[in-house]
Amino acid sequence: MRAFTAAVLAHWGISGASEYEIREIVSELVTNACLHSGSVDVSLTLTMYGDTIHLTVRDSGRWKRRRRDPLGINGRGLALVSHQATRSGLTRSAGGTEAWAQREVPAADLLRSCGPWESPC
Repeated sequence: MRAFTAAVLAHWGISGASEYEIREIVSELVTNACLHSGSVDVSLTLTMYGDTIHLTVRDSGRWKRRRRDPLGINGRGLALVSHQATRSGLTRSAGGTEAWAQREVPAADLLRSCGPWESPC
């Protein structure tokens, strides 16, 4: 999913810190779903509206509560996502979990701009 994200961002003309941080957000959310949900399927959706990237990671698993890591080595992924995203959230249901994040992309990180009629740009 990292390679997919990199290809989509390159297609949309997103570079710089935004490209790096969006890839890191995807990596954290997908890794969490793979490691902690017990789901056999995980999906990623990326969309861009204006200068904002919205990404959603869905799984169909059942998350287990984890004990806090006394050494602080693990358990910082969602804090990292919260720091790098403009907005983020998590919804759990009987059908699985949906983790999402939005990241505004400053003009300096856009190699080209898209009009509302260009999808994808």
